[in-house]
Amino acid sequence: MITESLERPRSTLGGAGLSDRTTADRRLVHRSALSEVFVTDSRQVGDAAYEVGAQLPPQHGYFGDHTGRVPRVDPLLLLECCRQAETLVAHAYLGVPLGQHFVLRSWDMAFPGIGEIPVGYAPPTLRLLVEIEQPRTVHGVLRSLTYRVTLFVEQPVGESEVGHLSTEVMFASPMAYRALRDTRRRTTLVTSAGLRDAPVPPPVEPALVARTNERNVVLTSVEADEREVRGVLRLPFANPSLFDHAQDHVPAMVLTEAARQLALVALADTHGLSTQHTHVSAITGRFLQYVELDEPTVLHLELPPPPVRAAPDHPPRSTAAVRVVQGDRPAATIELALDTLPGPLAVRRAIA
Repeated sequence: MITESLERPRSTLGGAGLSDRTTADRRLVHRSALSEVFVTDSRQVGDAAYEVGAQLPPQHGYFGDHTGRVPRVDPLLLLECCRQAETLVAHAYLGVPLGQHFVLRSWDMAFPGIGEIPVGYAPPTLRLLVEIEQPRTVHGVLRSLTYRVTLFVEQPVGESEVGHLSTEVMFASPMAYRALRDTRRRTTLVTSAGLRDAPVPPPVEPALVARTNERNVVLTSVEADEREVRGVLRLPFANPSLFDHAQDHVPAMVLTEAARQLALVALADTHGLSTQHTHVSAITGRFLQYVELDEPTVLHLELPPPPVRAAPDHPPRSTAAVRVVQGDRPAATIELALDTLPGPLAVRRAIA
């Protein structure tokens, strides 16, 4: 009988190493299901610097559901790892108590080295260097800060840099958060848990947005005119990745996914770019107000310009600027850069 040991040496990332034998406490990353926890270990390495380990799942019902012909880790999975690392650092090292609300103001990320993350049977191991800037305290209580995260992936020898992210976050007590929400809503708050069994509008065809499972589609209709492409937000409350626990607003991750899906449709319809070969490489988001769960939300995307190559050996890059509007109120702006990559046949021809 042939057996294979599950024992793996401690990761060499970060010198002394970060363990990847167990996941972090799910409460410290604001997750209900253990299957949605990707960070593993952490340690402080400076006055305002921390290292966090993460392991990417080789398969996942949401992050792995793509029709892409080019094997590539979902950049939103990396974004989620960053969010979990930031949240863990806040609770474990910065004294932010459980029950505090994290109010996201903005995030800005680019993953130029995402293609260096191995895709296959073995789960990739990441090291995230989390640095804290511009902390603001009121009477000794942390109220806001800026995170700067640099991602590295473990390679057979050493590691390589994947990319970086910066995030602006505010922290609010339950009382302050309630006051904030009450000033912008005149009716009782609803939660995603209370809407889990509510009817969900039909999705656009999953293949249009490079998906196979309609549970992962967050647009219910798309239309266009000579100026813009518009998509109506769809909220699949029963999706355990998008709504892992009860929320009283639409999470920024869901809005970012909707912006990506609308950008894929727009680039295919305006420039003929294949959704199976087009991948997000950078995201900038500004979040202006909460998006309510029970009000219609429309995403607006100005017709994107044609893709351009930064250099002859670079893939064509497209840009898409999305506005999220609820009622007559702007709620967020999300800008994306997307690269259209050659498929397997083109790569083999180039090598030959």
